[in-house]
Amino acid sequence: MITKERLRKIAEKCLDNRADVGEKVLLDVWLEEDEQLGEWLENEIEHTPSYISAEVNERLRRSIFSKLPANDPEKVEKFNIWKASTIVATIATVFMAAFYFYTPSKPQYTLPLSVATGCGERSVVNLPDSTCINLNHESRFDYYYNTETQERTLALCGEATFDVATDPEHPFIVNCNGLRIECRGTTFNVNGYPDEKTVTVVLDEGIITAASSRQQINMHPGTMVTFNTQTNSLTTTSVDAKEYSEWTRGYERFNNESLDVVARRLSRSFGAKIHFESPDIAEIHLTGTLNAESLDEALRFISTATGIRYRKDAKGVITLFN
Repeated sequence: MITKERLRKIAEKCLDNRADVGEKVLLDVWLEEDEQLGEWLENEIEHTPSYISAEVNERLRRSIFSKLPANDPEKVEKFNIWKASTIVATIATVFMAAFYFYTPSKPQYTLPLSVATGCGERSVVNLPDSTCINLNHESRFDYYYNTETQERTLALCGEATFDVATDPEHPFIVNCNGLRIECRGTTFNVNGYPDEKTVTVVLDEGIITAASSRQQINMHPGTMVTFNTQTNSLTTTSVDAKEYSEWTRGYERFNNESLDVVARRLSRSFGAKIHFESPDIAEIHLTGTLNAESLDEALRFISTATGIRYRKDAKGVITLFN
């Protein structure tokens, strides 16, 4: 439950331009959903202490409660974005963020939209241009829109699928750990966690360009490009693209993955620390599809598929051993 004191502090931060995007959106939502709360805040602003000047009072009240005239040079337009946050298999829709565009007579830029997920959490974000992004566990993106060039740019850390709204004239660009992906309307998956040595891009529909500092590849559907972050090299493979987005439906697909990679993916899903009794175990490879609702279920699957056993200590740390 939002306290009136917190509401008041966020309103003051908005005035001083110290509030982040999330705080601005929360203020909008609270005031829209609770008319009495808005009336209380307006009354509080009206009777603020003497150390807040009358000019500041007026600016705060106008910025929060009043719609500025269309010809006002400080007009603010807001675009609302909805985030569907999924924790394991449960989806809860919450209001996520907003873009603020300033002063038509000056160069116009958007504040970045930043979305992050934690362990065991996934999110679905719809951008103003109707682009849909599915964000996997422990991932983050920062999205920018240049209102002059209409270029859409996104920096990704982690994994996401993109269903990019078609715009032949203006590119949509994803940057991930040294790899640049450019398209104008496609569906693809990008996996680029900072603790991995590679970034992979799998194209489902359309055409995209994947480029490193050394080379560039024009991708077609059913192609996977693997970017080696240490050598900056790109390699291509033919794949079933649908398999690489199965995680959006709760499935984990392993294609000849080492147990070291599998363990990191399970850690992101369930928050467990997984160790290997010997380095050789980490190099065992696994292929299959996992749809586990618990860590124990996932570990039983690995044990059955590989013959590796596991134990859990009092702190919940998992050790895999022969």
